[in-house]
Amino acid sequence: MRIFLTGASGGLGQCLLPRLVAAGHHIVVLVRNPEVFHSRERVVVVAGDICKPETYAHALYDIDVILHLAALTHSSKLQDYTAVNDQATADLIRQAQNTNFSGRFVYVSTRAAHPECGGYGASKAAAEKHVRESGFDFTILRPAEVYGTAKPEAVSKLAHAAASGFCVMLPGAGHYTLAPVYAENVHDALLASLESPAASQQTYDLAGPDVLTCREFVKRIMEAKNRKRPIFPIPLILLAWAARLFALIGMKHPPLTADQIPRLTCQKSADIEPAGRDLNYYPIDIETALSQGLL
Repeated sequence: MRIFLTGASGGLGQCLLPRLVAAGHHIVVLVRNPEVFHSRERVVVVAGDICKPETYAHALYDIDVILHLAALTHSSKLQDYTAVNDQATADLIRQAQNTNFSGRFVYVSTRAAHPECGGYGASKAAAEKHVRESGFDFTILRPAEVYGTAKPEAVSKLAHAAASGFCVMLPGAGHYTLAPVYAENVHDALLASLESPAASQQTYDLAGPDVLTCREFVKRIMEAKNRKRPIFPIPLILLAWAARLFALIGMKHPPLTADQIPRLTCQKSADIEPAGRDLNYYPIDIETALSQGLL
């Protein structure tokens, strides 16, 4: 199977690429900096930009699956989310239509894909709409809070603070819910979605089996590691003001952006039964991850 892959340099994509190759697929990978990828069998590297369709349009011919992971996850500018997550997805679909693409379009979204979940969530919801209206055979996957990626995510940093830090700083009271999921389990679902007949025209939550509040998650980590750390809640209003300040002074990589707050606190689905049924998706629980040193 020939797969056009975007987002291979991201935390989830870096570990996915070798699994796709090991499964026998031929990969055409879109990257802005081809020097970061070592040459390997069955991988063709295309130097291009997801926001500039003219740089990759030629690579979409004779493709069986488009696997679209590329996304902007943190920005102080709403227009950046729109450009990378919304418009670039629409452009990718349009270019694929121009090549008469007839395979499956697998889109990796987020379970926070909703206008109430901030600029990032709104842009991902808009991208999902483009996918559904594309006319393609599609599958949309919505991962929850992923740990175990090539680049540490927020949930991994929170677990590390609970296990090794002097204290744990919680955004707000920590009553919003998390559903941490191991990256390899997400990869399993991604691989299954490429060919599963049942996954056609479907959208799946890829959450972990444990749905618990942020405060409960921190306490679970502490108990497993036999640690006691003071927990300090930071009022959300203070975090919002801090994010505005970072944006005002033009920080290139701010530690916090305004849309992360609604993304964290908004209501999100964690129904993994459909993914289990159609994709054989049965993610490990937190206790197993802790016992195996994965979290």
